[in-house]
Amino acid sequence: MAMDPISTSPLPLAGGIRPAQALQSDLASVLRQGRIVAGEVLDLLGGGTIVIGLAGQRVQAESHVDLAPGDRFLARVEYVDGALVLQLAGGKDAPDDALLRALRSLAGSELDVRSMRELLEAAGAEPRSLPAVFEPEQGGPGLATLVRQVGLFQESALLAVASDLPLAGSQGLALSALAARILGDAGLAAAPDSPALLASLRAALAAGIEELGGGVGGGRALEAGLQLRAELVRQLGVHALDPSRALLRAYLAGLDAPALEHGGWLPWLALLLGERLAPSERGLRRRALVQLLQEDFKSRLAAQSQQAATELEREAAGRALRGVEAEQLRNLARARLGEPLHIGFLVPDGAHTANAHLFVPARREGASDAGAGAAEQGERVTVAVEFSRLGALRAEILLKHDRLHVRLGVARPESAELLRGRLAELEQQLSARGRELNLALVPHEPGRSDPAGADLAYLRQHHLMDLLG
Repeated sequence: MAMDPISTSPLPLAGGIRPAQALQSDLASVLRQGRIVAGEVLDLLGGGTIVIGLAGQRVQAESHVDLAPGDRFLARVEYVDGALVLQLAGGKDAPDDALLRALRSLAGSELDVRSMRELLEAAGAEPRSLPAVFEPEQGGPGLATLVRQVGLFQESALLAVASDLPLAGSQGLALSALAARILGDAGLAAAPDSPALLASLRAALAAGIEELGGGVGGGRALEAGLQLRAELVRQLGVHALDPSRALLRAYLAGLDAPALEHGGWLPWLALLLGERLAPSERGLRRRALVQLLQEDFKSRLAAQSQQAATELEREAAGRALRGVEAEQLRNLARARLGEPLHIGFLVPDGAHTANAHLFVPARREGASDAGAGAAEQGERVTVAVEFSRLGALRAEILLKHDRLHVRLGVARPESAELLRGRLAELEQQLSARGRELNLALVPHEPGRSDPAGADLAYLRQHHLMDLLG
């Protein structure tokens, strides 16, 4: 039996399943408007009542579709007059391409990052096995590093390791890894001002690598490391009133060649310097890439799903791994239609964490700065966060030359009022680098049921699956 494709318009109840009992809170939180969920028919009770399996729970439901025990289905979550209806999706005339087959295999496996973290925590996973939380004081470089380690780029890292091809973003990752290693070896990783110190050290490393320039051509990583160490000592200077910086400078000043090798500097320097090093040194680059791959969240999940000590943790890691892969596939579909790519991450929310969403518009080949389109050129990103007390916030950001445009959308009036009282402080922070700022606050941004973008145009334009297929 062929079902209708997913659509943004309301679907008739005749194509749906209506739960006939109150849902447990954890299941109700999953069933957001517009989400695609996977289910299975467990039993027929007669009179149009069935029992379905949904997110690991048994739910009695009123069915308006001919179904049999064992049938698996995908459905779009709809709320009709306040009542939950699962509208079945699918069709026999779907084009049989590889992306659709992959989407079918993982549809319903989506997990937002907070759900992944809670799932893994409940299964007893170690803290380093959990998704990282972005701390605002880490700044742009910290966010860039986190984005590169959330699991969506594992295949790129694998290809770089296997073929010695460049890895996009590897310079930033190498800078962050080397800075963190130095700070840890200096005994300052737990210092109260460690985030600011880490950012300062990372910037000093970037400047030091730039200062080395072409003078390293055909050289060795160890020689470059000694030059970089001296440059860092010079940049840090004497800071009698800043004990942490003084300790860091003293630590760096005491390093000799064996200490640099033992401290693990050389692979990261080889990755940072690349072709400027002698060919005999380039095996070090692969060692750094392998370390980056091991730090990737998807790689850690894959290892957990096979090697964790308990079946509970292995199962949780497997579910989280499928969630990461589902998001990878959805980003492939977004890229195919030119939709913004989506990357989820976590931010602090009081004593807990909140889901944050980064949307990056696809770069179109051959885009021109000429003519009427010039007014629209610039770097665009959108960041959305779902705070428990402030509600949903959305920042649409456009950077054009020396001008920064920021449009803040706020779902709750009381949150808009709170932000309005802090606009002057926010303007000062955003214009700190000398850019002209255009900041707008929209008190009543239209509600978005799914900030992660579950309602893909690709899936609206293509039938997702056949109900019995």
